[in-house]
Amino acid sequence: MSKVKSESARNLAILLMALGLGACGAPDDAAASGTPDAAVPAEAGGADGSALDGTVEAGGDACLGASDTAALDQVDLEVAIPTCVKPLVTSGKLPTDPDFSSLVSACLTTNLGLSAPCADCQAAFAACSATQCLLDCIADPAAEKCVACRCGESAATDCISARVACTGLADQTCAARAD
Repeated sequence: MSKVKSESARNLAILLMALGLGACGAPDDAAASGTPDAAVPAEAGGADGSALDGTVEAGGDACLGASDTAALDQVDLEVAIPTCVKPLVTSGKLPTDPDFSSLVSACLTTNLGLSAPCADCQAAFAACSATQCLLDCIADPAAEKCVACRCGESAATDCISARVACTGLADQTCAARAD
């Protein structure tokens, strides 16, 4: 890891801890390894063969299966996703690291019971949000500034519409903002 990248990761970890957003109770060995309560997938891509840059090309129905909808009915993703992301970031992983999305996906699959394609879509959303909106969202993912960022002004920063297109799940967050 380059010195600049290492220093950036260290500064980000300090910022997270200063805001009280440490590893959220993850075991020390999980935070240190960069794997939040889940095994690292052995393959060199997301569970559905996606790229590891946070992008997932799915048919738009990755989370519409009965097991995924049942699992998603039982969880608040605004809590579950940060629970998988924060240990990675505090251990020095950046959303731009090649394995970031696959680690988040593995965590969501293990902790929530999501199918691999559904977890990959959620992990791509997490990587997009962290890459585009980290400073706006770190303290409060529901804050107006965070929501505005995740709704984006361009396709590249519209993390929510990208998640809808991947998962097939409706999300009125951005539409509600426009009203």
